[in-house]
Amino acid sequence: MDDIARELGMSKKTLYEYFDNKSSLLSAILRTTVDDFSEWYENLKLQDLNAIDELLQISKRVNDEFAKFSPSNNYDLKKYYPEVIKEHITHEKKLTYTILVENLKKGIAGNIYRNDIDIELIAELYIQKMVALHTSDDFWFDAGITFEKIFETMFENHIRGIVNPIGLEYFEQRKSQLKLDN
Repeated sequence: MDDIARELGMSKKTLYEYFDNKSSLLSAILRTTVDDFSEWYENLKLQDLNAIDELLQISKRVNDEFAKFSPSNNYDLKKYYPEVIKEHITHEKKLTYTILVENLKKGIAGNIYRNDIDIELIAELYIQKMVALHTSDDFWFDAGITFEKIFETMFENHIRGIVNPIGLEYFEQRKSQLKLDN
C-alpha cells in the first residue's frame, strides 16, 4: 500500500479512505477489467458485425485479457487473495458466457450458425477451451507451434462445428482475410 500511495502521489491514509484493505483495492482493480470488457462488447455490438466476425473479435479480446496476467502474478493472486480472484473469475466467466450465448443466438437468427446446437453447452465448452489455451503448460510451443497457430486452429474448429452451410461458405470466403492473430 505504501508503494501504491507513493506512485499515486498521496498518503497511505488517503488511500485507506477509499479502500479498506489490499483486497478491496485489488477487487476494485479487477472489477474495472470486467467493466472495460463489458463496455468494449457494447461498442462491438454497435458495429453490426455478423456472428462469425463478432466471435472472432470477442475471442481476440479474451486472448488479450488473458495475456495481461502473467502466470506468476496469477499464482501470487490465487495464493494471497483466493476469494478476490475466485470472485473475479466468476464474474469474468459469467460475462463471457452471456456474450457467447448472445453470439450463438445471433448466428442462428442470422442463418449462419446451425439451429440444432446446444447453445449453453457450446458457450461453456468454448470458455473452457479458451481457459485451457491460456493455463495449460502442455501446449507444444517447443515443437515450433506458435500460440497464434493454436488459437487460429481452435477458432476454425469451433466455427466449423457451429456453422451451417451458409456460414461455412461465408467463413471460407473470409478466412484468408480474417486476421486471427493479434
